[in-house]
Amino acid sequence: CAAFPTRISSAAARRTAQVVISDVLDALGSDHRAWAATFERMDRDGNGDLTAREFEEGLRRLTGARLSQEDVDELMYEIDRDGDGRIDYVEFIDALRATRNAHELAREVTDELGRKVCQPPLVLPSPVASVG
Repeated sequence: CAAFPTRISSAAARRTAQVVISDVLDALGSDHRAWAATFERMDRDGNGDLTAREFEEGLRRLTGARLSQEDVDELMYEIDRDGDGRIDYVEFIDALRATRNAHELAREVTDELGRKVCQPPLVLPSPVASVG
């Protein structure tokens, strides 16, 4: 039985979920050891996965975020890929990797757009009338 079978949350809750995951990534950086240690600290009962409550409490300790139930439900929906109502280590890491990859892509696109905007326009020589 899937705990989060359908999305019932608002667009605002989805945006909040994305921001919270980004905040976690910002707090932890790219160090995979920090990701693993954070998961272990969040897993209060040590069973290898996070309940919604463990996850919400861990996020509050890590980022200071105070989330509504709708926000927590949206985060669980986004991260809990197998729908069992818990976030296992692989799901946690996958969410951080996906967010990191999205950030890197956004930076690359922004950098590329910045280069194109800052470059002077290409000026082609005007055609020269042939003398003859």
